[in-house]
Amino acid sequence: MKLTDKFLFAIAVGVVILVAALLISAVLYFKPFLYQADDTPEGVVHNYLLALQRQDYERAYSYLSPSLAGYPATVERFAADVDRFAVDVNHPPYDVNWYKGDVSLTVEPEWATGDDAGVMVHRTKTRNGDLFDGGQDSYTFYVGLRRENGAWKIEFAEWYWSYCWNDPADPDCR
Repeated sequence: MKLTDKFLFAIAVGVVILVAALLISAVLYFKPFLYQADDTPEGVVHNYLLALQRQDYERAYSYLSPSLAGYPATVERFAADVDRFAVDVNHPPYDVNWYKGDVSLTVEPEWATGDDAGVMVHRTKTRNGDLFDGGQDSYTFYVGLRRENGAWKIEFAEWYWSYCWNDPADPDCR
C-alpha cells in the first residue's frame, strides 16, 4: 500500500469513528420525554404539562383539583377550555403556537408544607427569525397544588391554565 492510500484510509476510518461517536452521543442525549411518578408535586406538574403538550386531555384533566370553583364537568369541556386558552392572545399563555416544538418547559424542585405545595416551571421559547430577530424568551411561572385524598392536584397555574377554572363568574368565561 502506498503512503497516499494509507493516509486516505486513515482519514476514512477517522470519519467513520467520528460519525459513530456523534450518533451514539445524540441517542444518549436526546431522550424522549416520559411521564414521571404522580406521587410528588413536581411529578404531577411535569405530567400535566407533558399531557397538554401531547394533547392527552384525559390525563391532563386528571391532575386538576375537583374543588376548583370552575372545575370543568367533563374532559370535553376541559379540552375546549384548553383549546380556547391556547389561542387566546389576551390571556395566558399568550402563545398561539405553544403545542409546537419551539417551547421547552423545565419543572424546578418544589416546596411543600403539609397538604399545600408550589412548583416553579421555567419556560423557554425559541424565536426563529433572521440574523437580528432570532433568540429566546424565557421566564418562570408558578403552579400551586393541594393534596386531596392522598393525591396531589393542581389548584392554580400562572400559565397553561384557564382563569375560568378559578373564577367562573368572570364575564369572559363560557
